[in-house]
Amino acid sequence: MTEGKRTFSFCKGCSSSVILTAVLLFLSMGIQAQETQIDSLINILEKGKRDTAEVNTLNLLSLAVLSNEDIESAIAYARKASDLAAEINYEAGRALAQKYIGLGHYYQGNYLAVMDHWTQSLESFEKVRDTSGMANILNNLGGVYLSQGGSDKALDYYLQSLYFAEKTKDTFRITSVLPNIGAVYGDLKDYEKALEYFERLENYLPAIQNPQITTYYYMGVGEIYNKLEQYDRALEAYQWALPLTENTSDYAHILKEMGVIENARGNRDKAIEYLNLAYKTAKEKNQQLETLNSLIGLGGMYKNTNFKKAVDLYEEAESLAVELQTNKGLRDIYQGLSETHAANGNFNKAYEYQTKFLAQKDSIYNIETDDKIRGLQFDFENQQNQDKIGLLNKEKEIATLQAKRQKYVIYGTIISLILVFVMA
Repeated sequence: MTEGKRTFSFCKGCSSSVILTAVLLFLSMGIQAQETQIDSLINILEKGKRDTAEVNTLNLLSLAVLSNEDIESAIAYARKASDLAAEINYEAGRALAQKYIGLGHYYQGNYLAVMDHWTQSLESFEKVRDTSGMANILNNLGGVYLSQGGSDKALDYYLQSLYFAEKTKDTFRITSVLPNIGAVYGDLKDYEKALEYFERLENYLPAIQNPQITTYYYMGVGEIYNKLEQYDRALEAYQWALPLTENTSDYAHILKEMGVIENARGNRDKAIEYLNLAYKTAKEKNQQLETLNSLIGLGGMYKNTNFKKAVDLYEEAESLAVELQTNKGLRDIYQGLSETHAANGNFNKAYEYQTKFLAQKDSIYNIETDDKIRGLQFDFENQQNQDKIGLLNKEKEIATLQAKRQKYVIYGTIISLILVFVMA
């Protein structure tokens, strides 16, 4: 099956009106129930004993206040749950507590702390042989690596997550990780493989009727078709996704992507309109990462036509990227500033930013944490030979992708250096 001939139905069996209704219903119920739930859990906690029930209540309270964007309280409740769980030897409760502590740190952008706590969560899930929990944490760990530009490492964890999810036939976990695997293959430029995983996901959509997963499907397919320069298909996918995300953090992201696509189609004014709307939406909702991405996109729109405006946009983005500690964002900014200064004839400045671009490394790779994860033994009792074969196949696939990734890194670096020396 060739890339150009592959077609997707965009889940015609998944009515967008039904999904949108489900999103709105979920949001309205969540808002009304949230404060009541927190008060109820606090009352239970005040009457509780130091037992597994109290650990469970603390974990539920952590998740509830996190949903209410009280991150510090969420981490504090989860720490209490973890300490008590360790004291009474309640490993399952500790697994969830460490997961929620990590989640709180993720929202704060403290990725090394995230890795530490999610690694501990993974170890606890392994001890109690909770394969669904392991699949969840492995998927989350992959997300951290991917956000820092570590596609090959992300794929490693995503494939392990898929293995355990399929082993337990956990449809939710399977459909949660499939779009992530597709996205990584897209990042590694293996678009045929990426579309295969999104096609696998598409088969689940009519049955699960999950608006979030459906949105990720549309967004993922849109991104791949964008990279394949099949812009009409890409725009169609994002247009399906947009109404599903109006009240979510993905709305600004989709607007930004639609701006990028319109620019590629030659509709510069429409592109700037979408990017400005993405920036405004993200800014109003205090979505810093999407604000950053919109600024980078707008900088790219002006780098060849309005030098001052482009530099101002990139410099605003740089301040935000430093605050968020996002290496990928800084790489994109420095590349954009290098190209902007080159277009303006300032080759010394272009070289300076190109050097900064090349210097950005994936600092998330903490060797101790990575070894700790890789050292985990998935030694479940009565594991069948077919399970072992399946895992070996996943590992073989990972090794192949790592070799391919290394080739892209080497070639990409050489090309960048050649461009620098030509400009200088």
